Amino acid sequence: MSLLLKDFWFQASPEKAKEILVFLSKSEDKKQFLEIIMETDDLRDYFISYAWILRNEPELIELLNQEDLPLSFLLNFIYHGLGSYIKEGNTDYIVYFSRMAKHISANQSLRLLIEEDITSKDPALKIQLLANLDAKAWEVFFNKIDEENLGMDRLIHLFTDIPKQDLNRVFYRNPTLYGYMRMVMVLSESVSEEANHFLTEIEILLEGISVWEIFAKQMKNEFPPEVERTLQPKSRNKNRLSILLHELINTKEEDRTNAMDFLLLHEAILDENELRIITHALKNYKEGEIAFF
Repeated sequence: MSLLLKDFWFQASPEKAKEILVFLSKSEDKKQFLEIIMETDDLRDYFISYAWILRNEPELIELLNQEDLPLSFLLNFIYHGLGSYIKEGNTDYIVYFSRMAKHISANQSLRLLIEEDITSKDPALKIQLLANLDAKAWEVFFNKIDEENLGMDRLIHLFTDIPKQDLNRVFYRNPTLYGYMRMVMVLSESVSEEANHFLTEIEILLEGISVWEIFAKQMKNEFPPEVERTLQPKSRNKNRLSILLHELINTKEEDRTNAMDFLLLHEAILDENELRIITHALKNYKEGEIAFF
């Protein structure tokens, strides 16, 4: 099988690599193929590199979230991307984990949290995976905590031990996370004062997030993303980008990154390219200047 040969990957084009991803996503033997690839350094490096090039392709995202995918491959993919992100001159790895995690499903996030030790050693990744969980996955995760007698306070410590700005980013990504944690605390036999204080702070944060939720819905109604995505970037509605820029200019600088991540997640900002354009515009904005969209 050519995908197990180093020379194939050395000469492969992105189009050929995409064909292999499609093949793997439908193959009953994907687990065996990927385990062999992961055990061979050269094969692993080439394959992960091509997977990263194709990171926004639906075929790759589908493969990443299949239940029989070896988690070693998923983790290698995540950390390869982190290396590329840092090489590009970026330093905020929390932003990277936040944006990467949105490609990982609730079920796959749960698998990583329960089955992989690395998520215990890397709190930044663990926080973002927790933010991915839906109600069903949270129930499984909390049952696991209860089985291992870890206690709710230990989970609260995981959140309170990270910087406030990074913590805010987690709840911007998943405002319903508060509801899950509140539910578990209600069911817990005892809750510390620290845990209660933590949730009070999050309640205040959620009031600000609700404003962005309303704005994102208004933007999607006014400028349907399914229509805008069919257009080339230069042909998209410039009023939409100007409105986004205006709102973000009037947002506190320390809150802008979280707001932009939220708007990207909720399709008011359509893709990473638009995000870069808006980030560049904000960086070069001076009061009194007119938006250049």
